[in-house]
Amino acid sequence: MLQSFSAVWSNPFLQILVFILALIFTVITVERKDYKWATACVGLMFLSIDRIFVDFRPFVLEHPWQAVAGVLLYFTAGYFFAQHMWVASARNTQTLFLNIKTEFLTGFGLGQNYFNVDTSLDVGIGGYEENVSAFVKRLSADFPAVSIDDDLDTAVAKVRPLFTDVKADFFAHMAFWPVSLAWYAIRDTVDTDANKIRASFSSHMQKASDELFKNVL
Repeated sequence: MLQSFSAVWSNPFLQILVFILALIFTVITVERKDYKWATACVGLMFLSIDRIFVDFRPFVLEHPWQAVAGVLLYFTAGYFFAQHMWVASARNTQTLFLNIKTEFLTGFGLGQNYFNVDTSLDVGIGGYEENVSAFVKRLSADFPAVSIDDDLDTAVAKVRPLFTDVKADFFAHMAFWPVSLAWYAIRDTVDTDANKIRASFSSHMQKASDELFKNVL
């Protein structure tokens, strides 16, 4: 049985197919944050690469220190990519918060430094506490962690990203960085094209229904 499996697995077409499928499912599982399955898919990818392109084992046995250096270089590159993803995510959160704050203060006729002034000042539409409550309620619409009963400092603390909350994601980006980087580079394009395809398909299907109901009355 093992011999028959080895004979089937030696088929280059099957190896390339396994590599492509493993790559696709690695992207899907990393995107879904299912890192156990992502690890299994990466293992299949390396197994396929080992059979299709190059046998790693002789090189590792003959040049162990170069192999260790290669692994260290891989994870060093992954660290910088994961750091970039973390900073970019935190910056996006900051941008969303500042946009909400600017829109809110402008809509209420308040200055952009309103929340930093003396809290005893009674300016704008309503008093300070009323304005803070309204702002916190507005934040809760975009940040589920924020409660409408939170004070301002607590709400901002809940908006601020915490590394401990995304530590698993950070190390996943570090471990799977080639796949994450490739998906990061093409994601917007893929999403745009996928939305166009879905819209076109829905429109085509809807036309069939519209045609059937065109003269029912």
